[in-house]
Formats: sequence, C-alpha cells, structure tokens
Amino acid sequence: MASISVIDDAYIHAAPPAVYAVITDYARMNSWFAQCACTVEGDSPVHEGTLVRHAVGEKRVLTRFTRRIDKMLQNERIEESYIDGDLIGTGVWTFTPEGEGTRVAFDCRVKGNSLMSNFGLWLTGSRMHSKFYQDMFTDLNAHLSKQG
Repeated sequence: MASISVIDDAYIHAAPPAVYAVITDYARMNSWFAQCACTVEGDSPVHEGTLVRHAVGEKRVLTRFTRRIDKMLQNERIEESYIDGDLIGTGVWTFTPEGEGTRVAFDCRVKGNSLMSNFGLWLTGSRMHSKFYQDMFTDLNAHLSKQG
C-alpha cells in the first residue's frame, strides 16, 4: 500500500477563531475552495463524531473519502480519521497564533485504499498533497480577507 506522511502549513492573515470557524464549516468549503466539495452528515456545525464526505477535484472528481471528526479543541486543534473511500489514515489541523494572524497546519498520514489511490500516492504522493493544501491556504487567506 502506498502512503504519505506530510505536514503542510501557511501563515493566514486572520486570528485563530476566524480560521478555525471557516475550516470547521465543511458544508461551505466549496464556496471558497473549488477543488473540494464536502457533504456533512448530520447536524452542522461539525462536532466530535461528525462524518464528512469529500470529493476532491475541480473539473472532475479525482478522489473520494470520508473523514470522521475525532477530537476538537476550539480554535486550537482538530483531529480526524480517514475511515472510508480512497484514503485511510489520520489528519490533524493545528491553529497557532502568530503575530497578527495564525499559523495553520495540516498533518496528513494516509494510505491508499484503492488501486487508483495507491497509484496516485506512489506517483505524486506528498508533492500533489502539498500543492492541494497550498492552494487551499491561498484561497482561505483570500476568503478571510473578504470577510473583514
């Protein structure tokens, strides 16, 4: 099984509560980040135990997976498990105050759970994951700057 273990991070020009609020609003993620459509099962906002289905790809879906929100420390940390679909593993968001903004990071440790995801991880692995998250962080910064 192919796997990756990568931490992607960026400085966001907003305080941790603002960044945390946008990241945990998975149901609206596609409104500011076109590469990922999420469906939240159950009540929104997300909480511990919530399942979030992801379809990744802007023009066509490249991968699908389901995350379970395992632990939330408001404005500080979100721990998730990839439990179904093309990827299986864990992800941890951290939100660290830095100057006037936030250092946001995502620590991803996943394995492929299908022939195509194994091939994709083997072929492009951490490089494509990092591009995806750097694009997300750029769009997150732009989205938050429009909010105020």
